[in-house]
Amino acid sequence: MILIIGGAAEGKSVYATEHFPGCPVMDDYQDRVRSQLAAGLDPLKEAERLLADSPSDLVVVTNEIGCGLVPVDAEEREWREASGRVNCLLAERASRVIRVVCGIGLVLKEKSETDRPGNEAVPVILIRHGAVPGNLEGRYVGTTDEPLLPGEAERIRAGWADIEGQPVRALVTSSLRRTKETAAALFPGVRQTEVPDLDECRFGRFEYRNYKELDGDPDYQRYIDSGGQTAFPGGESRADFTDRCAGAFLRVMDRFADGQAGGPVVFVVHGGTVMAVLERYGRPGRDYFDWRCGNGCGYFAVWDRKRRILTDIRERRLGGT
Repeated sequence: MILIIGGAAEGKSVYATEHFPGCPVMDDYQDRVRSQLAAGLDPLKEAERLLADSPSDLVVVTNEIGCGLVPVDAEEREWREASGRVNCLLAERASRVIRVVCGIGLVLKEKSETDRPGNEAVPVILIRHGAVPGNLEGRYVGTTDEPLLPGEAERIRAGWADIEGQPVRALVTSSLRRTKETAAALFPGVRQTEVPDLDECRFGRFEYRNYKELDGDPDYQRYIDSGGQTAFPGGESRADFTDRCAGAFLRVMDRFADGQAGGPVVFVVHGGTVMAVLERYGRPGRDYFDWRCGNGCGYFAVWDRKRRILTDIRERRLGGT
């Protein structure tokens, strides 16, 4: 979590969006503290809950407390004290604390392990799993746990032959079978780290249906007309899905990028997961759907630990299915 503090109207929100593009921003947290007190909640416990449940790339923006006069009103004094204590907790847990004055950010805290000289760049490989039966029929394959098609493992191994035997920092999959089978084909015998938050989008009522079966469905037409922005009926919105995947990706990188043996962090995941991660962190930036890749295809990239972005992105395409 990144904490940005400062006085009112000092440019904190603008600083957050300009310096942390793509990261989820929680603005005016001091107002949330006020609402929590009004509802009879403990702001410190609510802050603890926020830290436990939110993605690690969350940016919290809040006003600096304690530089003015002591309020006469008892409720205002209670809010002032609670906000100050919450700010202390957030600053203690944050990976970075920035104070903004007149639009200029002053770094008060930055975890040293993210800035070790010579270790800022970490290679990353993002690979979409091999084809499954539902892919051939153009279906929304989300939670349906299908195996790879016959011959897919061999096709993928041939397409990624140049990374065979390469040491990796971590081999990361989702919880679904198709990613694990693809990872095993590419890196036999290498221990896999399963991360369920990297699972494919939850398509809800559209799960395992294709456009022919959904033709004429008002919810499907609404989804198409929105450019893929509305939530799937009974499932996730693209925004929620992207937040889930991007947060999981960041947690993996924080875990494995430091103090590990050389080699890339390899993610064998889903097409939607790859698009979500690259839309959030890929530079230069592109639209979500512009990062689409075929089954077994993927991207090489470099994770810039200091700026928390993916750069030097190169696509790997495979022939066949």
